[in-house]
Amino acid sequence: MKNSDDVKRLGRTLFSRARKFPDNDEGTATIEAILWLPLFMVVFTMVADVALIFAGQAQMRRVVQDANRAYSLDRFDSTTDLENAIIAALSNMSANATASAVESGGIITTVASIPANDLDAVGFMAALVNATVTISSQHLIES
Repeated sequence: MKNSDDVKRLGRTLFSRARKFPDNDEGTATIEAILWLPLFMVVFTMVADVALIFAGQAQMRRVVQDANRAYSLDRFDSTTDLENAIIAALSNMSANATASAVESGGIITTVASIPANDLDAVGFMAALVNATVTISSQHLIES
């Protein structure tokens, strides 16, 4: 007999809860959060991508400035050697790195470029914009 009483009580409890379910609004905040969560994740991912692009730009600037300084101290024989050294240093960031250097009037001017989509993690920014990160640096030749 005990089992049949338990089954009846369970049936009454489930029926009672099912009847109250349409009037219950306790889960509405959860539904709103689920609707907004994808937007927040996309925005967060885009912010992370932009931060990685800016970090890559700072690293590129350091590489180009160090190479220009080394050229000004005669550590490279030609601007071609300087360009190759910059491309080699940037190769861990991008296989599509380019560099050009010109010596004129006692000043070495170097321009290096990397596609922005090689610097981001997810690719949201590259999907929106076809951008290239370009660094230009000049240094007075000291020798």
